[in-house]
Amino acid sequence: KTEMDTTQITMAAGTLAAAVAAAAVITTKVRNFFSGGVDIPGMKPTFPFGNVGVLSKGVLEGMEVLCKEHADKKTGMASFWLFSEQFLSCLHHEDVREVLLSSSYRRPIKSIAAHITRFLGTSALVNLNNDEWKHHRRVMGKAFHYDHLKAMVGDMCFASERFIRTLEKTPAGEAMDVYQVMKFVTMDVIGLTAFGVDFECGKDVSGGMPEVPAAFEELLEQMTKRTYTTNPLMQNYSLPTAMNRKHKRLAAVLRTKVDGVIEHRLKMREKMREEKTKGEAIEEEHNDFLKHMIPEDASESAFTPKELSDELLVMLFGGFDTTSIFLAYCLHLLAIHPEVEEKVRAEADAVFEQTRDGPLTYEDVTRLKYCNMVMKETLRLFPPAPLTTRTTTKDLVLGGYKVPAGSQTWLPISLIHRDTYNWGADAEEFKPERWDTEGELDGIKKQDIPQFAWIPFSGGPRNC
Repeated sequence: KTEMDTTQITMAAGTLAAAVAAAAVITTKVRNFFSGGVDIPGMKPTFPFGNVGVLSKGVLEGMEVLCKEHADKKTGMASFWLFSEQFLSCLHHEDVREVLLSSSYRRPIKSIAAHITRFLGTSALVNLNNDEWKHHRRVMGKAFHYDHLKAMVGDMCFASERFIRTLEKTPAGEAMDVYQVMKFVTMDVIGLTAFGVDFECGKDVSGGMPEVPAAFEELLEQMTKRTYTTNPLMQNYSLPTAMNRKHKRLAAVLRTKVDGVIEHRLKMREKMREEKTKGEAIEEEHNDFLKHMIPEDASESAFTPKELSDELLVMLFGGFDTTSIFLAYCLHLLAIHPEVEEKVRAEADAVFEQTRDGPLTYEDVTRLKYCNMVMKETLRLFPPAPLTTRTTTKDLVLGGYKVPAGSQTWLPISLIHRDTYNWGADAEEFKPERWDTEGELDGIKKQDIPQFAWIPFSGGPRNC
């Protein structure tokens, strides 16, 4: 019996020792799981997800907690963890400037990049980095030249006027979802200016969109759902689910249309070169971004048809939802600030009176100075893209903290735009006049606005 008791005690002691050792190892691993980061104030992470749970309620709400409530009150800097990786954020315009001007690199987050690639393709500018990004950016930058944009005012006015005529037929007093309605005119403008296609969405805003725009909108919604869900079935595109079958069908509808437009345009360009060689009259090409993304000289470095297709979808992606959101918020702010609405209306009436029922020109638009201030103030308070990110490519000093190269950095645009350090005590107020820095309206100069305190289109070499 004594020998048996001794054996049991020995076994129990061994088991206990093993358990203690295992606990020590686990404790050390948990402690090391969130180690090695920059020593910047932030919300305490919990094993194993870090601070991911805070973002599950919504990106805007999560940013408020992580990037503002738990930030260093003096410097506006904060740190947080998504799983085992540390992220930093900054609010003050000097630090924002430092980050945006020092790096155009964004380390891909595989789970997000995979869904964007499925939607927009492997050559989409938003997913590219380094030399490949520089090449695509250079070609698209030429297409977005100011002179090209000026020449597109006619198409913008055409789509807008048709949309207004449609709205005028709406029975008085009938309510409508302004955000949804703005999508119709936005899609028409982008279709015409990007690749010369009139989707005719603005002809009727009482129902759904035509087939191709509707396919794009549904795919955009699917991408958003798949990106932020934890459902493994939605992450996989090969399973025979109803969602995947619909995705495949809609993607075919969208790509068939865009690829068809590109094929027609490339054939047209080849024909134009032949006519030019023969000295014959050349058919005029529609002025749009696609025109300026195809070089006139066939020997110049050019996008492949697949790259053109991907980048045209990027234009839809970058301008459709964002512009609709902006227009909806702008109209909302005018509705709740009637004194501002009256000023905008008076300025518009004055400009249209000078045109004498003629077409609106780029020069006419530049005379809408107060309207421009209203738009800027809307973008300040309600930026359609509330967040952008960068991965630092060299060591920086942000808010007095040493930040090493390779650090993942968040720039929470919606918080930067309302930070009192950048904008003063009235940062939360809607004041279009704050943009009248030269005193053009009342002769009184205002305080200059720091360059990187307002970044609705991001900033630096990777600005929108």
